[in-house]
Parts: sequence; structure tokens; C-alpha cells
Amino acid sequence: MKTRFPILVIACSAVIALVVEACSSDSTATSVASAPAGPPSMSIVSPTDGSCAVLWSDESTVLRAAITTVNWSMRPPGYCGGYAQCGHVVAFADDVRVAEASALAIDVPLEPGDHKVRIELRDDLDAVGLDAQGKPLSDEIQIKALASGASCDAGAEAEASVPIDAADSP
Repeated sequence: MKTRFPILVIACSAVIALVVEACSSDSTATSVASAPAGPPSMSIVSPTDGSCAVLWSDESTVLRAAITTVNWSMRPPGYCGGYAQCGHVVAFADDVRVAEASALAIDVPLEPGDHKVRIELRDDLDAVGLDAQGKPLSDEIQIKALASGASCDAGAEAEASVPIDAADSP
């Protein structure tokens, strides 16, 4: 037993020394943001341009738009630090800024009707990101938004079933 005690003390001392060294603030290692794998891109994947979309209602009526990105890290405003090609999503409805998010889906407040929806990728300074050609990372769609509970198929039938004589009457 007496011979195991010094070995145990030495082993514990070595472990403590490693832990203290790992937690030391005197380390010369620095964190460096890695370079992006390539040029960024983005597009709106849902809804599609020219489509009909039924709004859903929570506290307000919104259109849920989904995007896809390549070589872009989604982070809330102020969380990118020095990392390039990083930021958040900003949505515009009829050229008015209406929402922002740090996810690949964003809820765009809308009322029923025809709308232009534009989504942009923005950096920490709220500047629009640029693709490899220097063009803004944004996409735009035109949609027909219907009230919650309506059906795009029923809406199309209703538009097509307007009686001809009713359209001709003064």
C-alpha cells in the first residue's frame, strides 16, 4: 500500500497540471474564422414565383417563405464577428421591410391579395451580401395570397366561374 500512494499522488498531480494548463489564459492559440468554401448564393424555394399561397394566421396573417443558401452561415444580427458570408435574412413585401430572421424560413406579414416578396441575405452591418459577380444576394417572387382557410384551387375556380352575363352587365 505504501508504494502505491506516491504513484497515485504523481498521477493526480499530472492530471491537475494538464487541466490547469488547458484552462490557462496565457495560451497563445487564437481563434481564426475559417474562409468560406466558395461564393455564396441564395434562392426562395417556397412559394414559387407566380404561385398562389394560403396565408396562415397566428397573431397576424403571414406567408411562410423558405429559402436555400450555399456558402452562407445563418446567424442573428451581431453574431458573425469576423466571419465572411455570414448573416441573417430580411424580407420585404411590396418594397417595405417587414421581417427578419436567422433561419432558412421566414414569416412575412401579408394581407390577402397580389404581392411582390423579396428576400435578402444581410451581414452584421445590415449590408446586402454579394454573390461571385457582385450582385446582391436576393430573390424576388410574385404571389397571390389568400386568406387563412381559403383554398388556392377553390380561389382559381371562383375566378373562372364568374358568370359571363354578370361581367357584361353595367
